[in-house]
Amino acid sequence: MQMSEMGNISALITRIENRLADELSKDLFHARLKNMIYRNVDELRNDILDIAEKYSWEWEVYQMDRMCESFSGIKGIVIFGSGVNGKYIYRLFKGSKYRNIPILFCDNNKEIWGKKVLGCDVISPEELRVTYSDCICVIGSSKYRQGIMEQLLQEGFPNKNILYPYIGLLFGIVGWQYFDYLTPEDNEIFVDGGVYDGGTSGDFVKWANGKYQAIYGFEANPYCIDRCKKYYNINGIYNVEFVEKCMWNERTKMSFSSNHSGASRISDVGNIVVEADTIDNVLGGRRVTFIKLDIEGAEYYALLGAERTIKKYRPRMALSVYHKPQDIIELPALLLEFDDSYRFALRQYSSTADETVLYVY
Repeated sequence: MQMSEMGNISALITRIENRLADELSKDLFHARLKNMIYRNVDELRNDILDIAEKYSWEWEVYQMDRMCESFSGIKGIVIFGSGVNGKYIYRLFKGSKYRNIPILFCDNNKEIWGKKVLGCDVISPEELRVTYSDCICVIGSSKYRQGIMEQLLQEGFPNKNILYPYIGLLFGIVGWQYFDYLTPEDNEIFVDGGVYDGGTSGDFVKWANGKYQAIYGFEANPYCIDRCKKYYNINGIYNVEFVEKCMWNERTKMSFSSNHSGASRISDVGNIVVEADTIDNVLGGRRVTFIKLDIEGAEYYALLGAERTIKKYRPRMALSVYHKPQDIIELPALLLEFDDSYRFALRQYSSTADETVLYVY
């Protein structure tokens, strides 16, 4: 990289930082910048937990909450795996309502039995089975989680007491994603980029207190389209134009990876082909007040395809900036090209490296 390019990037970073609303936004911005450079997701998670501690967030750990519904009281938590993920889970619990419950680590590494990790005793699998079978055992390894699960069951640890994170890593959430920073105005017009199951449109209606003019819902995944329409009907969400296309910077056809999850996306190795179009084309000059984009890495191209709309109406936005490391710079930089008066705020909604939202106003 030439010195002139480095200087330009430094000036751009400073320009964006000067538009950030508060210290929390700056802390998250710096954490994301560091991740953009070093691409270390474990370090980013630790940075997010550091920020959570600084601002006294309390994580909601839904998987643990559901687990505890069948317990009259929790005698203790044992995290099986004392590596990076196990330590992360410990910190997650310490930032949640479970902070005062005794925690131990269990590990297959004999060298650390009887020692301490993060101030907690490390026990053997045998000790776990014999002495702590009435505790909740959380599998604290992504790589070896299936093997640990099989080991626990083979050794007779109660299945009902095992918490197996279904995405491979326990996570906590905080806040009301997309809607806890901006204040609704009269007659909001909402672009929901990535409808998925309709829940975000439902949250928008609540946020707007039912006083809105229209919703434009973009969703290209065939597995989701019927579910979204059903959600709208059941919940009485009206004045909706449902757009069965993915968002892009031109009208075209795209290869799309389609499945039942919320991670479906435009992909060169997709299993179907879908229609793509721009916000400008779909709206055809119509007004919009609020744009939400969570479209698995296509956010930059969707904004390119909304240039006329943004310049004409200056909508506020809630944009996911975690799918690509460079989004933390490229998205706000593009928006400042469109309208130099925009300001920004950043908020975090997950204890993992996901769910960082850039608010634009």
